[in-house]
Amino acid sequence: MNSYAHILIQDSSAVGETRRLATRFADDLGLSTVRAGAVAIVATELASNVIKHAGSGEFFLHIDHTLQHLHLIAHDQGRGMENVDQCMQAGYSTSRTAGNGLGAISRLPDDFDLYSVKDKGTTIACVFALDKSARSQPMIHGGLNLPYPGEFLSGDLWEFASTEDYSYALVSDGLGHGPEAHKASRRAAEAFQDNLGKSAGEILSQIHTALIGTRGAAVAVARIDTYSGLLEYAGIGNISGQIFSRDGVRSLISRDGIVGQNARKFESVAYPWSSQCTLIMFSDGLGSKTRMEPDHEPGLDFHSPHVIATRLLKTFLRGRDDASILVASQRLRRLGESA
Repeated sequence: MNSYAHILIQDSSAVGETRRLATRFADDLGLSTVRAGAVAIVATELASNVIKHAGSGEFFLHIDHTLQHLHLIAHDQGRGMENVDQCMQAGYSTSRTAGNGLGAISRLPDDFDLYSVKDKGTTIACVFALDKSARSQPMIHGGLNLPYPGEFLSGDLWEFASTEDYSYALVSDGLGHGPEAHKASRRAAEAFQDNLGKSAGEILSQIHTALIGTRGAAVAVARIDTYSGLLEYAGIGNISGQIFSRDGVRSLISRDGIVGQNARKFESVAYPWSSQCTLIMFSDGLGSKTRMEPDHEPGLDFHSPHVIATRLLKTFLRGRDDASILVASQRLRRLGESA
């Protein structure tokens, strides 16, 4: 399961809130006092930079309890960086300050990924791992959830899991929003985890059974066999799925219906998969035109899944519903590697 928090950074008071919440998340994950202190330093610097260089922005926190990773993501829509390498050098500044922060904090997390486009803002994602020696996964993944404006809980969520043979992805959109929608999606996530090893269609059928008696949900499940190069996809309702590669974008098919209510067929559709592919799944909290566009954001697909998810979320967010997006790739960008 995953834990999330989202902070709007609109003035300097948000910097302290960001630091406190990041420290709490570090404690929840079980990071040492020293590592929790590093989390606080990074969160403070990232939030301060948003105010300093863009005026406002957002901060996301995410604990992946399966991998035992804490993710910190800062995003703004400011003027961006013309030369990222120059901005990372010690002593460089565009705001008449010492300029030591960005280069220094990049060495504190286990992974640091920065993406910036001139006049299109900056996104920075950091990872703190509880156990850096943990077994590597066959795919890397990341995503974000946002609740309906004014709500605390999101009715949309995503999950990702890997076994020795396959990787599995889920996105669920509980009908409506608020606690009951959240409850339906949580039950979908539990049924998903309980049925790993089955085909995408079989998992979706088990989720349908688990959701009977709830308000129901739109749900999509993907199962990826990275060895044979095959992705199975089964979806019901308004969850969108895409396979992105430099050759184009392939949309994945979902059927009409509501899981837990009137869904009847739970068939999987198979698609070719390669190590150059990226899976993107999202709820209808993002617009139907959501997709990576290399012409507009060059090289984005080579960055971490959390950076990709954040850029897509903030570009295509409708703002009238819960929203969830999951990005998964076989491009094995290990902790600490450059994009």
